[in-house]
Amino acid sequence: MEKNPKELLDAWREYIQHELKLNDPVRIEFLYERATSKLCLTETLWEEYIQWARQIKSPNLLNIVTRATRNCTWCARLWVTRLKVAETQGVEGSHINEIKDKALVAIEGSNIQDYISILKTYILFFKRKLQQETTDENKDGFRTAIRTAIKYIELTLGNSPGLDEQIVNEKFFFEKFAARVESSICGEIERARSKWQKLLKTGAIGRDARNWCEYARIEIDNDEHEKAR
Repeated sequence: MEKNPKELLDAWREYIQHELKLNDPVRIEFLYERATSKLCLTETLWEEYIQWARQIKSPNLLNIVTRATRNCTWCARLWVTRLKVAETQGVEGSHINEIKDKALVAIEGSNIQDYISILKTYILFFKRKLQQETTDENKDGFRTAIRTAIKYIELTLGNSPGLDEQIVNEKFFFEKFAARVESSICGEIERARSKWQKLLKTGAIGRDARNWCEYARIEIDNDEHEKAR
């Protein structure tokens, strides 16, 4: 009798665990390849394969993650991992944009947090690039990424019924994050100040004392104590 998917997965995992103890990378990779070809729609198996490939610094890592997202298109966690792995492989920002676009289409119908996790990973790529080298090009790259994320939240996720407050909070997170980066990394205190002043004129955001304190902290960090009062 043919095994059901769970029994088949358990059998492959047992076999892989045995080989992991023997620590032969060639045999382990061979088994993972066979297992993922048989159970290509099992996202947890791909995640285990990727985790192992990361540990041994496999030269095939990006290829493995790419195949994982092609098979389990709905899995936001795998798309986030693909974005992170692509960054460690030194890909250009244009390629990160392509992966992000594919991911947002592929996970259509997922919950809001899946979309946000992809957008946050996307933004962090451009922030780290900016930290490495604060050039005008990298500043523009970060600002474009922020605008892209906020626009996506407004136009695509903003139509989700019953989630108005969550959408506002997520949008606010990205706008605050942008202001923080403008101040602390770009050295653009005027841009940061302008963003905060605009945000604090917005309903509930301006009525929350914690937001005023966060804005004041940016002024203090830039030795603008008078403006913080």
